[in-house]
Amino acid sequence: MRPNYAMLILYWAIPALSLASDYQWQTSDYEVLFTNPTCPEKQFVSYRDPALDERVEDFFGMKLSDLPSTDVDLDKGIPTVGGGFRKTIAANTSCSRSDKQASVLPAAENDLRTKDSPYVRAFQWINQALAGDSVFVTSMSFSDSDFSSALCDAAIRGANVKVFINSPKVTSKPYTNLSECPVEEDLVTLVGYSRKGRLAHMKSIVVELNNPEHQELSGKVRFSFQSGNISDGMWGHQENWNFVTLPKSHWAAQDHICLRDTITVESMKNLGNWYYMMNQCRVNRGINSVRMADVSFMNFFVPISGVSGYDDEEVLAETLQDEVARSSKVRIAAHYLTEAKLIAALKKRLIEDESFSVELLLDDELAWSRITYSRQNPIVDELNNRYFAPSDFTKKCFWGKTEEEADKCWRNKFGPDQYGPIYSNLVANGAEVKFFEANHMEGLLFHHKFIIFEYKEPYQGYKGSVFTGAGNLSSSGFTKNFENYYLVRVPHVVTEFNRQYDELKRKAVYESELPITWNYTAEPILDQESGNGDEDGDEGEGGESQENALEAGVKYEIILGGNNLPQDGSSLKALIKNLAAFPSGSSVFKNSYRVVGSDVAIAVSPSLSMTRMDIVNALQDANLVLGRITKL
Repeated sequence: MRPNYAMLILYWAIPALSLASDYQWQTSDYEVLFTNPTCPEKQFVSYRDPALDERVEDFFGMKLSDLPSTDVDLDKGIPTVGGGFRKTIAANTSCSRSDKQASVLPAAENDLRTKDSPYVRAFQWINQALAGDSVFVTSMSFSDSDFSSALCDAAIRGANVKVFINSPKVTSKPYTNLSECPVEEDLVTLVGYSRKGRLAHMKSIVVELNNPEHQELSGKVRFSFQSGNISDGMWGHQENWNFVTLPKSHWAAQDHICLRDTITVESMKNLGNWYYMMNQCRVNRGINSVRMADVSFMNFFVPISGVSGYDDEEVLAETLQDEVARSSKVRIAAHYLTEAKLIAALKKRLIEDESFSVELLLDDELAWSRITYSRQNPIVDELNNRYFAPSDFTKKCFWGKTEEEADKCWRNKFGPDQYGPIYSNLVANGAEVKFFEANHMEGLLFHHKFIIFEYKEPYQGYKGSVFTGAGNLSSSGFTKNFENYYLVRVPHVVTEFNRQYDELKRKAVYESELPITWNYTAEPILDQESGNGDEDGDEGEGGESQENALEAGVKYEIILGGNNLPQDGSSLKALIKNLAAFPSGSSVFKNSYRVVGSDVAIAVSPSLSMTRMDIVNALQDANLVLGRITKL
């Protein structure tokens, strides 16, 4: 079908702008925030023993709660895949929806966080939009009613609001908050996309600041790109969000304006129109030549025909292959990893270069996908020949379904191809893999999608890069869906992602440490100050107990954040021991010092019992912020 040229006149008329390709990035221009939900450490209390499930004759006719249960021996813990036992799940790992309040409270009011949650910044951007500003939001899932209400409020203030959603549920509250927003019709535009085999999977917030009341921000463009949707992805899933503020003349700001302007109700009826409009907008604004010359920041809007340069599938895949070739180490945090060309490039380097290393952090759902099902026989892990029983199906594939439906569901979504290729191509050739234990029983996921490349030698002055964005590392993400991907070499951004990877890796477990089944129950350990506190105590900031956090003579690890953190154990010990409000005679163990993401940890044993607020007040003298406390 030929493009609708009547729609394109507007884009032909746009004059070319002066665009900056040699922009000097500042930390204030580009902020990286991670959801890092906050919750207590949990202990395993019961599980559905696969050996017992052998006795269940009518598995598909039973509810999960009807399957035989085994209480955990709290002194030993739950049996693990590797034949050992494990007692607990790390704090701030398998969080629940009840942990939202503690997770989204701004860092200035929350002594459990050193940085804001993306939830805080996303709302801040929308709440600051004024008359004459433009707000564009694209998200596959759009289920946060408060956020849609904030968008309506922005429209009431006079901002132009457009939302691009995949298969919108027009009767849902988030949708009706906007469709029924009491403003002039042209101030709110809702664009839905529904097509079999292709998802509107882009995730971005674009705010064009035109109102002069913004003062120094007036004339700038804010845009975000993230792994998370406008849903629990703003706080509850493990996600990465990137918040960028640039002059309107910067090519990346203009490119996101082109994206906003070309996604319309009409253009989504015929993708040929959208391809043409997007390319024409870039040509008329002089974007293409400048963005292709910028090695510090690259973006890929998928799918687009190859006219515009490097957006098409082959060039995107080739870009990642080039990054693999110039790297000595690659670190991947992903919900899914199935893109064949990327896996092949990593495998080739692992085989050919002994100095090359790959680290993987994956959702533990993938570990449970390495099983096959037979109605007559137990489930067997094809690669390790380990035994599983039917209760190891993910719950969504058998609740309320017939045997045939359940079998089809499991094979399609949780078949062995989800982890098998990763294992046989990468892990079997030396890649390190750890699994992050998200709370799948509440639908909260390890949803990160980023790759860190550490170069063998500097490339055009840069030591490494981060590849991230909305899409999974999959063939459908690279070729079919609407996606926005980014390759970023800005140094402070790479540093932030490496710090986050270190923290996630510390919390994750090896396959041998996973419980023998995903079908377990774990309960918060509420006497430790790691998230929600003691329900019986008086609540202070963050909903935490004000009872004794540290008992006299007991050893604890404390996490500390803040500026100018000491870089070694001796210095940190001296600093803490010299704090006037810290009990004299307390022990600080300098050899326990370790780096935890952007924070540090050290073990202490106070000479007097202290409340959490006692510790917070003591650390304030040194401009340190208290994070998690763990009893050792």
